Amino acid sequence: MSIISVVNLFTNYSLKVKYFLDVEKRKGRNSNHRFYPFYAK
Repeated sequence: MSIISVVNLFTNYSLKVKYFLDVEKRKGRNSNHRFYPFYAK
């Protein structure tokens, strides 16, 4: 029982981390597209 709960906690944590990294990557990509003309000048 405890092993299963630990595995469930680890799975939930890794999914949250993956989702957070995907959101950060998407935010970074959007901000790069938004500010790219300023860098290009």
